[in-house]
Amino acid sequence: MDKMIEGSKNIATETVNERFEKVSTDLFYYLELGLVIPYDIVQYFKLLQLYNKDYGYAFPTIYKLEVMLNTSRNTILRSNKRLVNAGLLEIKRAKHGNNTYLPKQPLPKETLYKQVPSNVEEFEKRKAEIENKAFADGSRLNIYNIKKDL
Repeated sequence: MDKMIEGSKNIATETVNERFEKVSTDLFYYLELGLVIPYDIVQYFKLLQLYNKDYGYAFPTIYKLEVMLNTSRNTILRSNKRLVNAGLLEIKRAKHGNNTYLPKQPLPKETLYKQVPSNVEEFEKRKAEIENKAFADGSRLNIYNIKKDL
């Protein structure tokens, strides 16, 4: 990037009435459990944006998604697979040859956690490790500050 972009003066939630997709924050539980990666959420958002209520699905070509998301075909296909495995996307082959995409509503935390207990266990271990590191860093900082004050 040649030049830093000057951002808006408004707070992100201020005056957002147009160009806005309302999406469940339950998606972030899928992320914390490792069922999807951050890019998958971006692709999911784009498919929601392209969803056609009259047809009951979104139907962009892979080529169109490549351009819109500035990524490769393989990235899109891998993301599709993760989204389908996570139960967030249904893909069908249409008569015209293109895929049709039906983004699904994310499950609430309690329901999702019951379906993937091993992912929950891994998440809790990772969370504990991170909290221990944070505590250790905080302890080192406190010791440093005490020594500095002496």
